[in-house]
Amino acid sequence: MRDRKLKYIVVVLCSMIFCSCTRVYIDTKPNIPFDSFVQIKAKRYKANCITCLLETGFGSGTVVGSNKILTAGHICAGVREMLNNAAQSEVLDKVLVTVHDDKENIYAAIELDIHPSKDICLMTTDRTLLADPIPIASKSPSRGKVVWSMMAPDGVAGKGLIPVVSGHFAGGDSLMSVFTIPAYPGSSGAPILNIAGEIIGLVSRINKGFHHIVISPSRRSLRDFIFSFK
Repeated sequence: MRDRKLKYIVVVLCSMIFCSCTRVYIDTKPNIPFDSFVQIKAKRYKANCITCLLETGFGSGTVVGSNKILTAGHICAGVREMLNNAAQSEVLDKVLVTVHDDKENIYAAIELDIHPSKDICLMTTDRTLLADPIPIASKSPSRGKVVWSMMAPDGVAGKGLIPVVSGHFAGGDSLMSVFTIPAYPGSSGAPILNIAGEIIGLVSRINKGFHHIVISPSRRSLRDFIFSFK
């Protein structure tokens, strides 16, 4: 009788351990919202020559509204400079700014507003985006928590292709956050996500000496800026 009870207890304990391990695995699988990532492309063409490309730029962004894209402020500032260069040409050059989603749907986009001191920009598209907006997280992660980012480093992204990287939240204050994730030009504006797939930052500045240090506006700064347009 005693042996029977002992076997029963062992079986119950093993079942609890197995369920616990299974639950931990499920809970730690990140939600990566690929459909809500976009690549931003800006191109300036010589007047009356659509094949004569004069300037080009790439960046990353996130769907945060029915026709709104969140990206880095310097991405939009670069578009402004491109437009200024076009205006100063002898014959008005043409500038095209487009956003491309994971299914290669293409939208025309214009700048909505830039927060220059916090390096945040919102762009608006010519029609409703075919993706769900990514929400801003209700709280910042604790130091050391794993984070993820979708990005287009060096312009590498396309239909069914979005590089995903992971790293950790290093800390920050009410104005900025620091993450240890790999990044490269073209990654600017990429969302930084928690395990639930919510935005906790974006790629703003990259450490030149060590490309695994990324500076971001704080989660609160991003939330306040986006909410000011709702």
